[in-house]
Amino acid sequence: MSDGKTNQTEINLGYYEMANSLDVEKSNDREPTTAEILAKAKGLIDEPRKWYRGSRNYPQGDDTFTCLSITGAIGVAQGLHVSEYGTSEADKAMGQTVQSLFGPFGSADRVNRDDRTTHDAVMRLFDVAIKMAEELGDKGAD
Repeated sequence: MSDGKTNQTEINLGYYEMANSLDVEKSNDREPTTAEILAKAKGLIDEPRKWYRGSRNYPQGDDTFTCLSITGAIGVAQGLHVSEYGTSEADKAMGQTVQSLFGPFGSADRVNRDDRTTHDAVMRLFDVAIKMAEELGDKGAD
C-alpha cells in the first residue's frame, strides 16, 4: 500500500497463510478433529501480541502485528469467513468448555472481552477445551 498502512484484507490473508502453515495432523481421508482445530487456533494466538481482547467477529491489527480473539482464532484455523465465526463444532466445544468452567451464561466472547482475562488464562482455556475434545473423541469437525 502506498500510505504504509496495512489494510484488513491483508491482515486476514496473512492469518489464513499462517494458519495453513501450522503443523496439524492431516489426512486426505478425513477432516481435522475438533481437538486439532482448537490446537491450531491456540497456535495462532500463542503469544500475547497475537491475541486480541474484544470483538469476536473481526480480526484486528495494526502495522506491526495482527491479533485475533478466541473465536477469531478458531474461525481462521478452519479457514472460515468472518460471517461463519462462532458456528463450528470447534466453537461449540469451546463454548461447552467455558460453560463448564463459568456456568450457563459463560461464553468465549464474554471471556475474551473481560478486562480481567489474561493471555495465560486464554491459553489454559484452550488447553482444557482441547483435552475435553480429545476425551469426547470426536471423529472430525463439521
